[in-house]
This record gives sequence, C-alpha cells and structure tokens, in this order.
Amino acid sequence: MKRTLTALPLIAVMTFGANATEITPYASVRIGLGAVSADAIGYNLGGTSLGLAFGGKITLTDTINARGEFEIGMGSFAHEKRYYWNGRLEDKFNDELSMTTFMLNAYVDFLTDSRIRPFVGVGLGMSRNSIEFRDRAFSTVTGALLWDVKDEFSDTSFIWALHGGVGFNITERWNMDVGIRYSSTEIHSNTFNIVQGMIGFTRVF
Repeated sequence: MKRTLTALPLIAVMTFGANATEITPYASVRIGLGAVSADAIGYNLGGTSLGLAFGGKITLTDTINARGEFEIGMGSFAHEKRYYWNGRLEDKFNDELSMTTFMLNAYVDFLTDSRIRPFVGVGLGMSRNSIEFRDRAFSTVTGALLWDVKDEFSDTSFIWALHGGVGFNITERWNMDVGIRYSSTEIHSNTFNIVQGMIGFTRVF
C-alpha cells in the first residue's frame, strides 16, 4: 500500500516533467470539517482545517487531467467532557490536537461533457503535531477552581491521505471542489485517523 502511494506522486512528477510546456499552474484554498479518531483517546475530536496549495495540471487525454501540488495545511481538533454532581460542575476535561501538514498531492480528474468533473487523489507528507490533555476540577459548593492539570507533547510524523470528490468549473479561471479526505498518521506510536468533508476554490493561471 505504502509503495503504491509513494509511486503515484512520483509518476505525476515525471509526467509533468515530460510535458513541461503544457503545465497550467493553479492555486487553491480549502476548508475542511471533520473528526479525528484514535484508540488512544477512545472518542472523536471534532474540528476544522485550512489548506493552501500551489500546483500544476496537464491534459493527458480528452477525458483525463492530471494534477500535482504542494499543500500546506493547518488543523485544530478538540473534545470536551463535563461531569456534574447535584447539578453543579465538578470536573471538566479538554483534549486538543493541532496539526500543521506539508503534503505532496497527486490527482486524476475525469473530464465530462458538462462543467462537472469527478476526481480522485493521494497525498504524502509530514505533519507537525501538538496534543494537550487538560483536567480542571471545581468545588461543587463554591464553584472555585480546585486544580488545573495539563499534559502536552508534540512530535513530527509521516502522514498519508486519500482524496475523492467532484469539481465544478465556475468560469474559465475559477473552479470549486467538494469532496472527502481521509488521512492517517502516527503520533507517539498511536494511529490517528482523520475524516473530513472538504470544500475548495481554485484559481487557474
């Protein structure tokens, strides 16, 4: 699986090099909404992401485009649990995951006779991760904060992604994409899986 994912971006780069004069550059901004799951946590962290990508596309056939790009992304995911005693807040837990990703993505667009074009893609890269676990206890009598304990750590990990969705050509220069992104990374030997709904806008130059 990893060999296949590694080969696809390389094939795209080699193809682009062979057809350098036909590359159409573009820039994209993307917003994601989704959740992170991990066995180490036991529940999902909900959140959003923002990505900025720069790349190029070429026409392989009358029905297929290929795209390759470099993408920088930032994501923030969190979960909060509250415990009450006799209707008063007793304990509050907050878990937060922040990610900064650097990805090489490769896509295939399936051209149709309309403005709609389905696409699939893969991505490989690195992710800078920061995780914070926080526990705050409160007096059920006065509501005063009794203790505030934080545990946080960070690391850098390999990340891979699968993309799929539908693009819509708004004008000659502006496109909109709607799709799903599944990505996975390991943080301190624990696998974190991220599923997001994505919407993006692309300017073709």
